[in-house]
Amino acid sequence: MFSEEPMYAYLRENHDVLMYRIGISIQTAIERSARPDILTAKIFSQNGFLWEDLVKKTIRSRYSAQQLIIVKSGHPQADFIITDLPLPHSDIPQIVWNTNPTLRDWQMLDAYIESRTHQEEELL
Repeated sequence: MFSEEPMYAYLRENHDVLMYRIGISIQTAIERSARPDILTAKIFSQNGFLWEDLVKKTIRSRYSAQQLIIVKSGHPQADFIITDLPLPHSDIPQIVWNTNPTLRDWQMLDAYIESRTHQEEELL
């Protein structure tokens, strides 16, 4: 057996610690694969900061930070953008909302989050 080899004596000496760390690593990997990734969204508005803040608070009342993270406009990347005016030349998916979010706006956001969550679960 390899642990009896003098070259691998350190494994024998640290067996309990190594097994503990391997177990923790496996457990962490299982938990990460079971938990879907958190989506990130940017909010842009031609109406300015106040509308962006209102939308952020409105979304936060419906979605927790474990489901959706709203990043600042300076953040380099997001999964999608919520805006009141379509942004040209953007490769990031956009959800165009009314100034006051309507039922249709919420349905679009719900459908997008649901589709992305199921897509990631299927990949696992």
